[in-house]
Amino acid sequence: HTEITAGLERPILVGQMLGEVEEQRLIRKENIRPGDRVLLTKGVPVEGTAIMAREMGAELEGEFPAPLVARGRAFLDDPGISIVREALAACEAGEVHAMHDPTEGGLATALWELAEAAGCGLRVQKEQIPILEPGGTFCRHFGLDPLGTIASGALLICAPPQAAPGISAAIRQFGLKCVDIGEVLPAEEGVTLQQGGGALPMPRFGQDEITRLFDSS
Repeated sequence: HTEITAGLERPILVGQMLGEVEEQRLIRKENIRPGDRVLLTKGVPVEGTAIMAREMGAELEGEFPAPLVARGRAFLDDPGISIVREALAACEAGEVHAMHDPTEGGLATALWELAEAAGCGLRVQKEQIPILEPGGTFCRHFGLDPLGTIASGALLICAPPQAAPGISAAIRQFGLKCVDIGEVLPAEEGVTLQQGGGALPMPRFGQDEITRLFDSS
């Protein structure tokens, strides 16, 4: 993981953790196959919502009820930016071909990363993507696209069609959303976002939408 952060005036502590896994339990994006379903847990943008509420809380409280802003601040813990529970539940519930956690650049960037790593295409249904509230409201207020806003806390899962329903059900047992948002296609089909019966290329974001929030301030 790499990132560029401007205006640093003090050292940053960098940590790294390494682990081991049995070879047969290792999940690699190269295992994705055309026909796989693409599942998304929780929704977006979890971390983006918390950042907007915490960093721009005074402005938001001038426009929206204080409890709504407080709800956004709590997004770091509820629904939370950890994906451990849903990742373990998915692996225990059925055959998983790939997992990927959207972070900087949002869900759209994560979908491009997933497709490029696996050498595949994707068809995603925009109407199926859960835009969490109050994150969607805050994004509209600041003019940000939720699909390009930092989305830590969500998890993308690619699984065979026969395994996807069981995986979704296992994750929902934790009280978390798990939605089928699309399918894996051959690479020549590209990465598209379906909406209203039409298809457009999945948007690309040169930088996370959340950075525009701080540029404007």
